[in-house]
Amino acid sequence: MDVNSNLAAVVPTIIVLLVFGFLVGIPVAVAWRQVRQDRRKIIAEGVTSQATITKIGPPLRHGQLVLYFTFEPSAAGRLVKGSQRTTKDAIDALRLTVGSGVQVHYLAKWPSWGFIDGLTLRERVPRRSSPGTTEDQPEPPVLYYVSYIPPNSFKWVGNGDLVFCDQLIRLTAQRRRPFWFPTPIHQDFAINSILDVEHIDSRVRLGILAPGEKTRNVTLRAVSSAEAAKIAGILPNSKSATFVPLLAERAAFESALPLVTPQAPVTPALIVINLIMFLIATALGGGLFNVNPEVMIRLGTDFTPLTLGGQWWRLVTSIFLHFGFFHVALNMWALYVNGRVAERIFGNLPFLFIYLVAGVSGSVTSLLWHPFVNGAGASGAIFGVLGALLAFFARRDRGIPASVIKAQLTSTGIFVAYSLLNAARFQGIDNAAHIGGLISGFVMGFILARPLDADRNTKPWTVQWASAIGLTSAAAAAIGYFLATGTLAPRSAHDINGRPVPLAALIPIQTLGGFKLGMSSEDILKTKGSPIKRYDSFWVFNSIDSSHDGVLTVFFSPGSQREIGLARAIEFTGHDQTSAPPEMPYLNSLKPSDVIFKYGEPIRRTDTEGTAFLWFRNGVYIGAWGDKVYRYGIFDLAALR
Repeated sequence: MDVNSNLAAVVPTIIVLLVFGFLVGIPVAVAWRQVRQDRRKIIAEGVTSQATITKIGPPLRHGQLVLYFTFEPSAAGRLVKGSQRTTKDAIDALRLTVGSGVQVHYLAKWPSWGFIDGLTLRERVPRRSSPGTTEDQPEPPVLYYVSYIPPNSFKWVGNGDLVFCDQLIRLTAQRRRPFWFPTPIHQDFAINSILDVEHIDSRVRLGILAPGEKTRNVTLRAVSSAEAAKIAGILPNSKSATFVPLLAERAAFESALPLVTPQAPVTPALIVINLIMFLIATALGGGLFNVNPEVMIRLGTDFTPLTLGGQWWRLVTSIFLHFGFFHVALNMWALYVNGRVAERIFGNLPFLFIYLVAGVSGSVTSLLWHPFVNGAGASGAIFGVLGALLAFFARRDRGIPASVIKAQLTSTGIFVAYSLLNAARFQGIDNAAHIGGLISGFVMGFILARPLDADRNTKPWTVQWASAIGLTSAAAAAIGYFLATGTLAPRSAHDINGRPVPLAALIPIQTLGGFKLGMSSEDILKTKGSPIKRYDSFWVFNSIDSSHDGVLTVFFSPGSQREIGLARAIEFTGHDQTSAPPEMPYLNSLKPSDVIFKYGEPIRRTDTEGTAFLWFRNGVYIGAWGDKVYRYGIFDLAALR
């Protein structure tokens, strides 16, 4: 066993896992921690218990310290230890000492994240002893726990609170920083700087007009609908000239989706299928991070030479295959985010139709644009979903509020533009498939778009289905015809050295002399009869029949338990052009340079016992002695890669 080679294979995987853990694992852990300690959620869904103060820690930075307490979260008698960072002023204001009893709020499933509610207000509004203290005010400070809903103008996220005090509103929130680590912030605004307030259910949206700045909008979620109404009632009722009830219009749009499409099973089903295929490919050796092209080709990627050679089913199967973990993870995330909305908008069957048509269109575009590409992935289909959404919202006769249309067109358009521009920076990302899927998805979405009316499913879809299926069938027939006649062909291809590659080099030859690559020994015996010579790894046959000069040799891949495997190469040897198999031109009369002119530069060269073997990208190989070809054949492209 080669220890160095094993280390060379393991070290990159460890590095990738460490980077993944840092970039994804840590932010996910931080976000999960925020969910568990979300005070709005704890107040809204949790319960209370009596706690006992067990310890008051020494002062920390910024005048804070840690208060420790214990409580029993249930009748089972299990004692839970909790802690809360607070200020000495807040502790003194509540007269808390070791042994004091105090009420704690907590969630039953995460009791250790319980907190003492009374401390928060004292932290935000310290007690004062001068005239006009908070105790003397006719309207004492009021605190509400909230969660901030992104996006907003301040980039606030996570849990926080707001306090009304002295004609000020003090907001406490979390602000995202580089690497996704949140930073607590506290910011005060005059209440009269608040405008454009609206609330729907437990959500409140408000604008903040700071001096010398434009209005900055914030959307937050309160503990309940009742508290949201109280917050909106305290804030000013002034509206700007450009005010639009975004929450109300968005809520109306969201409530309409389940009415027109009650269930959306297609999106999760597609995600499951893609994940299952990824697990199968990984189990068969396709690679978790380092991809094995041979395995992926055998499973059905859109490998141009094989697809053009007649394996058109690869245009479909490649949609459900992915090159590695990050490829499938990013695509499934994009499908989950956009697919659920698109399926509700278009309906289950139209959404599936759009997805598959866009996926195949992306594969075809990639095939014509990248003649050598080994393509796979759902990105063409996902871009088709995005194109369909753009088409739906671009049709302003669908009964959607203008604010929703603007928001959806903006977010979808930015995502599409960013993805295309970002993909153009990196080699290996197939923007041709993205653009092909996007265009076909837009066309299908425009045809299949229907208003979000409650009774839309009672109306016939005949005209729309006939238009969509007819256009798709006509396009498929036209592309197939133009490919068959040579009118349409992959764009001018060049190898890695910039040299042009002939079209003949892109179309593989799968059969020779009646033999087909991939045939089993049993099939060969049934089809061609017994060989004239039989060896462990190859059999020799007459090329056509016993009266013709020349022979065909079938080479087999290794089988299990010393059995012969499948045909991996078929070779012709002969001196008479009339005895050569008809599937390909007779090459033994040519020089190697003539074959290179015909099929482009070889993808591999080997020398064995004085014979130079040249392997071409269309699956043809030749054996030359000196400057003359004396044997040639075909081979399994996947086995050579």
